[in-house]
Amino acid sequence: MSTAETHAELPLVCVLHTDEAALMSAAVRIANQAVVADIQCNAAHTKLDGQVWWDTRPMLDPREHAPQELDMALQALDYAVLAGVAYRHQDRPYLLRITAAGLAG
Repeated sequence: MSTAETHAELPLVCVLHTDEAALMSAAVRIANQAVVADIQCNAAHTKLDGQVWWDTRPMLDPREHAPQELDMALQALDYAVLAGVAYRHQDRPYLLRITAAGLAG
């Protein structure tokens, strides 16, 4: 086995200094809080089966927003799901529910 093959199998480890780790932690916390606030301010509050959901269609209406805004909204909504601060409705993907982690801020 070559050295390159051996290194390819090793896990990637990132070592951050304390100040860099604190900065990254703060950045993620701020991004999570910002995306939850964005959803709560720009999506429509609705209830379905007794649960609160956020209808994101107003955020994605091309008649109301410039293409750059739509791109940013799509990225923000995808981030919210990937970060675990929201999840999509199984049958209605335009509906998001804020998770406990998202509400904890």
